[in-house]
Amino acid sequence: MGITSAEVAAGIDIVNGAGQSFHEILRGIQNVTAQIQEVTTATSVLSSGAEQVVHSIDVIAHTAESTAFGTQNVSAAAEEQLASMEEISSSAASLSQMAEELQALVQQFKV
Repeated sequence: MGITSAEVAAGIDIVNGAGQSFHEILRGIQNVTAQIQEVTTATSVLSSGAEQVVHSIDVIAHTAESTAFGTQNVSAAAEEQLASMEEISSSAASLSQMAEELQALVQQFKV
């Protein structure tokens, strides 16, 4: 049995259809590859942004620690000043009492 030209034409159509299908599959693969590259680029950008955020948070944490340390120093200095002021006030009261006693003693010698 011989192959007829209609069968050959049908075979050629099938091969052409398969070729078109393979071209569509290739375009689909290229589209998916391009999308994967876009996702990879976006992921890299997000990763870089996340690293910057982490660095900024580290800087903020360091600044907060420094500020807390400075606040503790100021608080300690304020407590020392308060203690000094209380000591000065106590000394002034004591000196005032001594001045009154001295004045009373001097009054005894006046004629």
